[in-house]
Amino acid sequence: MSSPFELILKSVRLYRTNAATFLGYSAWLLIPFAGAVILGLLPLSPFAQLLAFLLMLVELFLSFWVVIILVLCADALLTGKKFEHGRFPKIAKTLIAPVLTVALLQTLILIGGLLLLVVPGFLFFVWFSFAQFTAILDGKRGLDALQTSKAMIKGKFWKVFLTIFGGTLFLFIVYSLILSLIMSLIAALQGVDLLDMLTGTLPLWIQVLESIGEVILLPLLVIFLTSVYLEVKSGEVVESKSQSHGVVE
Repeated sequence: MSSPFELILKSVRLYRTNAATFLGYSAWLLIPFAGAVILGLLPLSPFAQLLAFLLMLVELFLSFWVVIILVLCADALLTGKKFEHGRFPKIAKTLIAPVLTVALLQTLILIGGLLLLVVPGFLFFVWFSFAQFTAILDGKRGLDALQTSKAMIKGKFWKVFLTIFGGTLFLFIVYSLILSLIMSLIAALQGVDLLDMLTGTLPLWIQVLESIGEVILLPLLVIFLTSVYLEVKSGEVVESKSQSHGVVE
C-alpha cells in the first residue's frame, strides 16, 4: 500500500489535471451558502425559520449528491474507466438514498460505540470508514456496506487508520495555513486585527472565503480517500488471488 504522501501527490496531480470538472461539481455547494446569506438579511419570523429548515435539507441532499459524483469521477479517472461525467449526476441521484442510509447507520453505530467507551467508537470509525464507498462503487446496501468495509480493513487496521488520518490531517493543516495566510493579508490591507474579527461574528468576506476554500478542498479530499479505498480494495483482490493460487497448488 502506498504511503499517505504518495497518495496525496497522486491525488494532487489528478485534481490539477481535471480541476475544471471537479470544481464544476463542487461549486454547487455554494448555492446553500448563498441562500443562507440571503436568509440572514430577512427579519426573524416563522416563515424565515421554515425556509432555513428547508435550506438545511437542500444542503444535506446536495452535499451527498456532490460527494457521490466526485467519488464516481475520481474512481473512473483512477481506474481508467470510460469517463462519461455527464452520466454521473443521474447515477448519483439514484445513490443518495442508499448512501444516506449507510451514513445514518454509521452515525448510530459510532454514537453507540462512543457511549460504551472511546475504544469501541474508534474501532467502529476505522472499520466502517469505507462503508459509503462500497455503497457508491460496489452497490452494497445497508449493513452489508458496513460489513464489507470491515472485511476490507481486516489485517490492515493500523495501516488504513494511519493513511486516512495522516493524509487527511496533512491536507487540513496545509489548507488551514493557506486560508489563514490569505485572511491575514486581506485583514492587513484593511488595517484591522484578524484575531478581533474571528472572536465575534465573522464578517461576510471571511465566510465567503471559507466557503470557497471548502469547495476547493473537498474534491482533493474525495480523490485522496477514493485512492485509499481503491488501494485497499486492489490489495484485497491480489491477496484473494494469491490464496486461491496456493490452494490450487
